[in-house]
Amino acid sequence: MWSSMGGGPNCHGCEKCQTTFAEHPDYHQPLEPHTWITRYNEITGKPYKICERCSERDEESYNESKIT
Repeated sequence: MWSSMGGGPNCHGCEKCQTTFAEHPDYHQPLEPHTWITRYNEITGKPYKICERCSERDEESYNESKIT
């Protein structure tokens, strides 16, 4: 997803300026919401959320999925 040229998914970027990562400011775009999908913890079998575009985990649901 990431390259040496910068960039990345439109849902992953700078929390401060709320834009995507890009080498030049002309290419920055507003952040889009994550697109959450469900994955399951391999040990407990419990569900958690992960973004299908940038693979960022929803930490709250992930931590709950680790509890046996």
